[in-house]
Amino acid sequence: MASKSKTIKSVALLQKRYTSTKKPTLLKYPKRPKQSATTTSKKTYLASYERIHAANTKKIKEWQENVSEANALNKKIFG
Repeated sequence: MASKSKTIKSVALLQKRYTSTKKPTLLKYPKRPKQSATTTSKKTYLASYERIHAANTKKIKEWQENVSEANALNKKIFG
């Protein structure tokens, strides 16, 4: 019984998260390696940077879609 209510709460939180018009908190980008750093650390940095950049871009895009949808609804409702 407890797991069922827990599942319902988590679904509600997910729905709220994706339809929220509050500006999302973005992930922090990693520190740049020094120019004299090893090739391996530079590759690791680039992989991490690209992963975080993709996640941040996705969050911003979803947020912009939610805001535009909310604005359209407000325009229909309130004129």
